[in-house]
Amino acid sequence: MKDSLLDIIENFNTKYNDLKRKLPYSFNLLDEIKANENAHSKILKKLLGFKEGDKYPFLKSFLEYVGFDDLSSKIKNPEILAEKDRIDITIIDNDYAIIIENKIHNAREQVKNGGQVNRYVGIVKKEKFKNKIFVLYLTRRGGEPSEKSLSEEIRSELKDKYKAISYRDNILPWLETKVLPQCDFKNEILLAGIQQYIHHLKGIFKTRKEMNEMNEELLKYLQSSIQIKDDLDLKEHFGKIETFEKKLNTLNDYLNKMKVRIRKESKNKFKEYNNRWQEEIIKEYQKNVIPWDRNEIGYCWFGIEMKYHGKRFLCGIGYDNIKEQNSEQIIPYYGITCRPESNAKDPDVENFVTREFKIDGSKPTTNWYIQKRASFDNVFLEFKKYLYKVQMHDKVELIKN
Repeated sequence: MKDSLLDIIENFNTKYNDLKRKLPYSFNLLDEIKANENAHSKILKKLLGFKEGDKYPFLKSFLEYVGFDDLSSKIKNPEILAEKDRIDITIIDNDYAIIIENKIHNAREQVKNGGQVNRYVGIVKKEKFKNKIFVLYLTRRGGEPSEKSLSEEIRSELKDKYKAISYRDNILPWLETKVLPQCDFKNEILLAGIQQYIHHLKGIFKTRKEMNEMNEELLKYLQSSIQIKDDLDLKEHFGKIETFEKKLNTLNDYLNKMKVRIRKESKNKFKEYNNRWQEEIIKEYQKNVIPWDRNEIGYCWFGIEMKYHGKRFLCGIGYDNIKEQNSEQIIPYYGITCRPESNAKDPDVENFVTREFKIDGSKPTTNWYIQKRASFDNVFLEFKKYLYKVQMHDKVELIKN
């Protein structure tokens, strides 16, 4: 009896995991820390900024490799930035600027405010570059930005100053054929770092040497599962594969619909909880403090305003959208933020709260000195315990109405 689509997927995944466990022991730092888009942007920024004397050999070879040959002769004093103005990578030189939008983990495009790449072009245009802006749209295996992200008008304006490139077809070959041969083998740290990065990327694309036997066995298994026989002609081979792909695409479409529904339900659930939690906090603290709340499409949270040496901060609870590789999740959190007084952290408050109120597993963010994510079931209880600890500190003053 022919296996169903879900049976094939489940059996293939089981076989993949079994074979993967048999691979030789591997230790790659980037594999272990699960490098995200920001990490890859920082790595590329560091590589492109490599300098020997007054030359930038990696940047020069990169520009030539992606087809910006004219720029390779114009490298003067490049400033290479990661995550400035939320642009993944920006290269700013005397006579040109390059925007690199990095989508290695297929993060969702931001289409608000005129589109993500459109907005980045507008930001750089405000500088001195005008018609000297170049754009690279960098994905895992290749692909173009949507019209909403990079409009046809901007593409027409950029012309050959825009290119879509990929890690598989551009970054990885560039590292192997251009960057490694340029390395001084006496610079062991640089060499080891590049080799680790190449090894990490090959792991993403399943092309490490130690994976060859595994890949061959998996291909044979898949060929058998979707009933591709040796005596079929090429047309029939591709017909079978394309039929299977269509089934997978249909399934993936509905999985994405399910994620949208779950996100919506999560937001509604938190808003319902949020209102009930605010009532409890207001009742408990009566009018001694000011609950501060924001209920918007993207996020909602509230908290209690306090002072440290006359400087305000807020102990709060809330949720917003966070990117996890190629998905988007809603996970509640609590902690201490510089809002609503300011969007800029105060160094004195930051030193104080991180010293006195650190939480295991917490991380700082742009606006939060301390932020700890927790489940819907536990987050309010954890927040209340934390709030009590903060307010009882002898150097913390509650702000009264």
